[in-house]
Amino acid sequence: MFDIGWQELFVVGIIAVIAIGPKDLPQAVRTFTRVIRKVRGMASEFQRGLDEVVREAEIDEIRKEITKTTEFDVTKELEKTIDPTGNMARELDMSDLQSDLDETARRSTALPSPERSEPAAKAPDEPRQGEGKTA
Repeated sequence: MFDIGWQELFVVGIIAVIAIGPKDLPQAVRTFTRVIRKVRGMASEFQRGLDEVVREAEIDEIRKEITKTTEFDVTKELEKTIDPTGNMARELDMSDLQSDLDETARRSTALPSPERSEPAAKAPDEPRQGEGKTA
């Protein structure tokens, strides 16, 4: 605390004897020690109050952290990390494509299936020109 050596205490003692007088010096020392005790008590009470405030603040911080942890949304955090401005999500928006696919699927199920027609029977082979009949 204070770096007071024996020489400094000796000088303070001589000044106290001269200023207060040898007769009132013991009473002055008792009063001084009572004041020091009260100051120390007030300082320790103040320190306990500050410790309590810090403890409550830490408890509030821990409570907030726990609440934040339980309400953590991984998908949202990943989106925030990967695409903070949202530009990529707007560019890659495939809702139009999905609606087009859904519409195409609805149309294909609504249309009647084409009838399978069998190929027409082939006519008997006719001889080609210049082939066949001999006269």
